Amino acid sequence: MTDAYEDLIRSLPEGKARDLITSLPENEVRQAIKFGESMQLMVGILWRDVVSARDFLVEKHSDQFRRRVFIRAVFAFIEGSLNAISKVILRQHEILDYQLTKKDFEVLTEMSQEKDEKRPKYLKLDEKIRKVFTILATKAGKIPSYKLKESNDDIVCFKAAIALRHRLTHPKILGDLEVKDSDLTNIEEAITWYSERFFELDKPVSETMNKETNKLYGLD
Repeated sequence: MTDAYEDLIRSLPEGKARDLITSLPENEVRQAIKFGESMQLMVGILWRDVVSARDFLVEKHSDQFRRRVFIRAVFAFIEGSLNAISKVILRQHEILDYQLTKKDFEVLTEMSQEKDEKRPKYLKLDEKIRKVFTILATKAGKIPSYKLKESNDDIVCFKAAIALRHRLTHPKILGDLEVKDSDLTNIEEAITWYSERFFELDKPVSETMNKETNKLYGLD
């Protein structure tokens, strides 16, 4: 098994970058590597679950169990990836100072930032997506003109998908467990819309984060 810290050091050419990394406490560097790897791994596993659950469903499209498995995998990916984005932004903010506002912190931590009232402050899922993606793009990605792409149809389908998820996870009657063809259509539209918005930001934001970090340490 390779050592991530040693691999990093070996990958750096002689010069500022290697001198900088080796000058930092090894434990801090290892923790940063582990954090980044764990976030990437989590999102990767959740996305592969979506793909596998979809393949499982295709084999027997009418099976209610397979339909419910697919829906649960979709929302695990959506909520898990949002949580990963939030944690990465907060971690990078400690280094790059994204000028996050009190409202930004409330969105990313889901906690009230009032001095005398530290309590959970949850957002509706569609609102959370809108706000987390905007913070990611404008603060971390330096894309000031960013606006989440969403049509009226996208909004309607996504809200219908959320209602279905709530019905399946908090059933009150037997009929709440049934997933109709129209429900699956909404779920497919929802994951297509979300995944496209998620992956289209991944590369430009990652590149900007790397550039800003290199600039901070004089490595550009």
